[in-house]
Amino acid sequence: MKFKSVEFKFAVIQSLIDNGFLKKQTEAVEKRIQKGDFEEYYQSCGIEKFYGPHPEIYEYFKNLELSDKLLSSIKSISFEGGNEVYHLIAHNWDGEDNIFDVRSLEDVCLAPNLEELVDCVLVDVDDASPLLQLKKLRSVDVNYDGGIKDKKTISQLEKKGVQILNRAEDVSEKKESSGKSNLVEDLKFIEEYEKAQDLFYDKSDPRRALPIFEKLISQRPEDADCWMEKGNVHSELGNDTEAEKAWLKCIELDPGYDEVHYNLANIKKDKKQYSEAMELVQKAIESGMADRPEAWHIMGQLHCLLDDPAAGRKVFEKALKLYEKESETTDDAADNRFQLACIHSLLGNAEKALYYLREAVEIDGSSRDRAKDEPDFHSIKNNSMFVNYINE
Repeated sequence: MKFKSVEFKFAVIQSLIDNGFLKKQTEAVEKRIQKGDFEEYYQSCGIEKFYGPHPEIYEYFKNLELSDKLLSSIKSISFEGGNEVYHLIAHNWDGEDNIFDVRSLEDVCLAPNLEELVDCVLVDVDDASPLLQLKKLRSVDVNYDGGIKDKKTISQLEKKGVQILNRAEDVSEKKESSGKSNLVEDLKFIEEYEKAQDLFYDKSDPRRALPIFEKLISQRPEDADCWMEKGNVHSELGNDTEAEKAWLKCIELDPGYDEVHYNLANIKKDKKQYSEAMELVQKAIESGMADRPEAWHIMGQLHCLLDDPAAGRKVFEKALKLYEKESETTDDAADNRFQLACIHSLLGNAEKALYYLREAVEIDGSSRDRAKDEPDFHSIKNNSMFVNYINE
């Protein structure tokens, strides 16, 4: 094996990916991820390994043969947390631990034509002397916040004409001095943001979208939209704790996100923190969800859970009118009929609840499984017609 540091090798692999190499290798892994081949491991591994690497993929990239010709083609290596290869190896990695941190630079000699080291966020080394071997090196991002801490070697590199950058410091100074964004940076940011949205919403690939949103947040930690999307992705992946953290940060930055308040209300409700949930759903309605039936639906549930069924009934009637109005224009008829069935069940209208549930099942058979665990149907769960519908 050529490499002494597997973490450095992963960064090298990313450089090759960025340069258009290793397409077949990465596509093969991506296809297996999309097929769900590795889900069984993550479902059974426990929380301590959930965010870590998948052993099979880790070994695959660790042992991947890289020819001298490929290594000689490398001119730049990035150690940024959003690198695609990290999220192929560890699909759920959130950047909160150091599993990909590079602690040795002795393998740099394997890339003899290396010209620059950039985004050294995941580098943590005290000895940078191997860099002195690189004849073509012209730029190094030392990232003094935790990156390359060997100031003696850095001084020697400067004397040789190598440009020494400190990205973390430069970014901070730029923000403080100008408060303005570079137009090119803005366009790149928007392009990456749209790419992540496309992966998440259009291609249903939250695992690939997550690292992009993480990277964008690292660039602009005050961007509430990115925090909202990060929460949405984590929610889709079933990581409610991480979703809650991201959504809370979003409304800290901008309290006007109505759907984020609504999402947080659902999480608080599931945690049985009903008073907090009520405050959040009220904010959601005040912020722009006054015409959204689902907001009134959860508010009615919360009134009942807080022992005020009379108030709950009034709110359910409000939700019913909105669901009925929505049925005329909705693109998701099955969900609309399902929600109408829920509201009629909560209002004690068994006949109408069963009618709309039947419609929902006829439009989309998955409504049958959904109904089995729906607490809104407690008033009709023993009805023979309900039992027949969900067991057909």
